Amino acid sequence: MAAKRQKLWLEVPSVRTEEFVLPPFVKRGTPFDEYVDIDEVGWGAFGSVYQAKSRSDGKLIAIKVLNALPRETAKILKALNEAEIGMLIKHPNILPIDEVWYDGIRFFFVMDFVTLITPSNLPEFPKDKLMLFQQLVSAVAHLYSQGILHRDIKLANTGLKLGKDGKPELVLFDFGEAFKTTDSDHCRECVGTVLNISPEVLDHFKYSDRSEVWALMCYLIELLTGKPMILHFFDGPLGSIASIHVQLKIDSLTEPPIPEVFKTDKSRSGILLLEILKRGLAIVPAERLTLPELEALLIDL
Repeated sequence: MAAKRQKLWLEVPSVRTEEFVLPPFVKRGTPFDEYVDIDEVGWGAFGSVYQAKSRSDGKLIAIKVLNALPRETAKILKALNEAEIGMLIKHPNILPIDEVWYDGIRFFFVMDFVTLITPSNLPEFPKDKLMLFQQLVSAVAHLYSQGILHRDIKLANTGLKLGKDGKPELVLFDFGEAFKTTDSDHCRECVGTVLNISPEVLDHFKYSDRSEVWALMCYLIELLTGKPMILHFFDGPLGSIASIHVQLKIDSLTEPPIPEVFKTDKSRSGILLLEILKRGLAIVPAERLTLPELEALLIDL
């Protein structure tokens, strides 16, 4: 991670306004009276993420901070959409948002602190990795059953928590790009991570449950190999490959882009996994697995 940046400004700004009507679940002000030891742990185009401790019981939590001035209506609506999904959708493999605050220029999402999934902290055995993947598919399928597409499924948007049996469980988070399928006619943007975006989204900005399946297949390949799917077809590190080259590669595909490593395992599970990848990475969306079909096939792995 890059060098630490300036410390989070804890005071409520004087520009706070009541011009924008917020839903009742949003608290006015900041959460800092309730939390201490605030420390930045990540940042990106979305904003920043901090870890902190509860003053009352010392519990470790995460605070996601999004900048959104009162005049930035689009940003505010997007933040509220993310907040609503994170607070209302309940599933054991979806990380809920527990509190939402707004101080006039920033939104604060308070949630449990989880360990981000990276290739270095994954379980050693493929069977355990596949179990985590099944949990991810369950979460994405549940979202879709509620009329929601995540649209940014990737390792960086998943974490690990301890289950009731003491074993690690996967949780999906970050609904900044999620949208309700009832609003799909109004979607005219290509969002998400280019490494995991399906051909039809790159070409036509058309999202569906099958574009989620494509992203899930990309996730599965990276989960099992430690390398993003599309990078199996390029030489050199990720930083040396321009996004436009990745897009051109995906746009030129004529058959499922399955890395050679998955074509050599002749065991029953290996053959079934290859079939899942073939059908999950079908170029034509209508020929691709649906989420329920993917869930059903994973049971036999």
